[in-house]
Amino acid sequence: MVFLLEPIMIPEVLRLPFTSVRPVGILFLVMVGGYFLWSVTRKGPLRVREWEFSVPKASLIVTQVALASLDWMLAGSILYALLLPVPPFLSLVFLESSC
Repeated sequence: MVFLLEPIMIPEVLRLPFTSVRPVGILFLVMVGGYFLWSVTRKGPLRVREWEFSVPKASLIVTQVALASLDWMLAGSILYALLLPVPPFLSLVFLESSC
């Protein structure tokens, strides 16, 4: 959702076929939506040769998405707090204590 609401520009140095992360956001939402629809419409297990995978319930997928979103929000908040510039009054304290 962040890639759609506040898309950042991709530097031209990377030479990607797009200049914004908006297409990546659309791709991610389509993947999550497809995963959810797959779990709602498919009733039996998924079989690949001799392997069998059970289909998760829709409530489990909603929980997975909610917990993953919370995890990313907390990690981003922690990085934001750690990477903030030092306020001017604290920089004087650090400079005086290092002398």
